[in-house]
Amino acid sequence: MAKWIIKDYERAVEVLNEEIREKGYINLIYEIREEMIERIDKENINKIDEGNNSILHYMTKIYGSERMMIKIIERKDYRRINEVNSEGETALIRVCKNKMEEIAVKMIKRMSIKGIEVISKRGESAINYAIENGMVEVLREIKRKYEREARRKKNNIM
Repeated sequence: MAKWIIKDYERAVEVLNEEIREKGYINLIYEIREEMIERIDKENINKIDEGNNSILHYMTKIYGSERMMIKIIERKDYRRINEVNSEGETALIRVCKNKMEEIAVKMIKRMSIKGIEVISKRGESAINYAIENGMVEVLREIKRKYEREARRKKNNIM
């Protein structure tokens, strides 16, 4: 049995080395991370901690997590997009604070107006950070979101 394990291990190392040569370390690491995100089940992807932080709240603190964040945002079963933590922050506030424009735009497309308008306990908002950081595409997407919401309300009233 031990020979089989060693042989299997040696083959795994060979395959890994081939992958590294073909894709490079960084791309391989991202690919592994992204595959892991896809494998997280619906229940666990939506868990929050005792401070009401979602997986996106945590990922805003991890350098190089942008591609993984996009994978989570794009998941149809991810329901914590509007989550407000114990500091009064949504992940969108942190994303705008960290100048992650592409991710902010994708989040806004999935968020409610109420989630976009959240103001943290320190008086911070995603809109303030978007203005401060010159995030033009984020502001455009927020404007489009308000326009769609106004049209929806107008059509429901009539």
